[in-house]
This record gives sequence, C-alpha cells and structure tokens, in this order.
Amino acid sequence: MGPAFAFIAACAFALGTVLQQKGTLGTTSGSGDSHWLIQILHEPVWLAGLLLQAAGWVLQAVALAKGPLMVVQAITTLNLVIALPFGAWLTHQHIDRRVVLGALAAVVGIVVFLSVGSPHGGTTHPSARTWWITCLVTLVLVLATVPLFAAILRIPFTIIGPVIIAVCVIGAYTVANATFDLALMLGFGVLGYLLKKLDYPIAPLVLAMVLGDKAEDAFRQSLIMSHGSLSIFWSNGLVATMMALAILLALWPGISALRRRLFGPSKSIASIRP
Repeated sequence: MGPAFAFIAACAFALGTVLQQKGTLGTTSGSGDSHWLIQILHEPVWLAGLLLQAAGWVLQAVALAKGPLMVVQAITTLNLVIALPFGAWLTHQHIDRRVVLGALAAVVGIVVFLSVGSPHGGTTHPSARTWWITCLVTLVLVLATVPLFAAILRIPFTIIGPVIIAVCVIGAYTVANATFDLALMLGFGVLGYLLKKLDYPIAPLVLAMVLGDKAEDAFRQSLIMSHGSLSIFWSNGLVATMMALAILLALWPGISALRRRLFGPSKSIASIRP
C-alpha cells in the first residue's frame, strides 16, 4: 500500500503545484511587490493548490508509514513528471520533444536508483508519529520563512550577488582550510557560467552527479558477477529495455544534430498555420 499512497501523493503534489502556478499567473503584481503575497492568498485557485499540497504531505506520511523510505520518496519524486500534463492542460504550457526526453530521463533515473540504491543502517519503516512531527515542523518553517524569502527577492542583485560569493568562499574554505578548494570553487563557477551561456541543460549534470557513483559501483559489480562479460546487461527484457533507452538518450543529441544538418530544421505547427 505504501507505493500506491506515494503515487497518489505525487499526483496531489503535481496538481497542487500547477494550480498554485495558475493562481500566481492570475495576480496583477509581480513577485517583488509587497502586495503580491496578499493577492495570491485571495486567489481561490492558489488556495486549492495549497490544500492539495497539504493533502500530498498527509498521503506521503501515510505512505512512509506503510512502505520503505527509498521506494516512497523515489515514487513521490515523480510529481515533476506528472505535473507536465497538468501544466499543459491548466496553464497551456508547451511540451516539446526536449521536455518529453527530460521526463523520460527522470523516470529512467528513478528506476536506476531503485535498482541499484541500497541504503544501510537506520530503519526503512519509521513510525507515523515521526513523520507527522517532521511534517509539522516543516510546515511551520515554511510559513515562517516565506516573508523572508519574499523580502530577499526584492534585494538588488548588486547587493545579494557579493553576499552569495562571500558565502560560497567561506563555505569552500572552511571545509579543509585549503586554498585548493577555493580554486576548485572558482573553476566550477566559471564552468557553470559557460554552461549557462551555451544553454547546456543542468538536469543531466545533476542526475549524473547524484547517480554516477551508484551506477559505477553497480557496473563494476555486474562485470564481476559475469566474469567480465557485457552480456549481463542484456540478460532479460527489463535490463535490455533500460539499456536500449539509456543508449538512445545518450546518442539522441548527436542524432538530432545529424538530422538537422541533413534535412534542415523541422518546422513547428505554429509556423505552418496561415
């Protein structure tokens, strides 16, 4: 029953997020305006989304009381994917091929995580009381910090930018008191700037950082089990399907670039209409 409650919670989170976005789009003030929070609190659609978010928290707590932590949290993360059709329906968001491929990559990543992830220690079935206390503390912290975050949005970047840099420098140096960490921080900052300028999607990079070690360990263990034979990655239908999808996603950018070079850019439906 835990996975079922987790999936319903993911649907509640997804629909609630889209409804809150729809309610926010109905306001006349910008997010930096002091009256913005007052306006969204008077939007029935936004309040309905908030109620669905609260229902999602309750369903997630029930799921965590009935199922393993790793499975429940992984399924709940699917709300990012489930929100896409709701967004297309309620807020008329355009879902192109890149978004679909990104959603597919997220689903494959969750499946890989459930396949190779194996946390040790602690308990995978915490009590419902623990999760109710956690949800209550989280709700209080969120409600208490919303005005603070809204005020931060009104601070000019010329002020908040140096503060962010100072926090990054202090945090990087205090880990090991080494100047090499500062150089590493600056190098990754420059790399992030270049990736942003080149419109490089950040989601695959984050996914690789999160799942890279687990995938490498699982790859090494699989080769040890098969005595170095790669046939283990095609041993059954599920594994073969996942491998085929992974290879297709890895090669898709090159295939798309080659197709555009050979046949030219594809025309959108909007450009074909008279």
